[in-house]
Amino acid sequence: MVNKYIFRLVQEYEKQFSLYSDIHQSAHQLQCLCANADFRETESLNSLNKLLQFRQVQMQSIEKSQQIATYILTGLNSCLEMAGIDGIELAELLPSPETKRLKEIIVLLEPILKETVSLDAGSRELLQLKLDSLKDESLKLQKGRDASRAYKPGREQHAGVFMDGKHC
Repeated sequence: MVNKYIFRLVQEYEKQFSLYSDIHQSAHQLQCLCANADFRETESLNSLNKLLQFRQVQMQSIEKSQQIATYILTGLNSCLEMAGIDGIELAELLPSPETKRLKEIIVLLEPILKETVSLDAGSRELLQLKLDSLKDESLKLQKGRDASRAYKPGREQHAGVFMDGKHC
């Protein structure tokens, strides 16, 4: 029974590794897009939207896989009559090719996660700079319109006439 739990846990971590690798790759793409795109263009906005939607789907898949892995670990802890054991501790407690693979995956995930977080932080900064630039541009256009209206006369004002249906 323990081997079955370990096998399933390795499968979930391999799935997570694949998903996190995809997100890592999309983080690179997002940073390139944020650095080079002109978000006044529809094509750039569409590319950004597609990339963010892809990442959302991947994150939902990761969340589901993490829930499954937590469920498997709970069952494994119950079988081993232990509490709170994680993948690395499991590899040390029960050395086998499967637990060795589990430990390898966990070790490989750490730098991918750190770099993805770093890339995402850089992308957020780039997006904020682009957003600030677009806001400034919009304010300049609005001020230009306001100035144009100030120098151009509006419609001619006519004296008001009061119409009363009562006769004196």
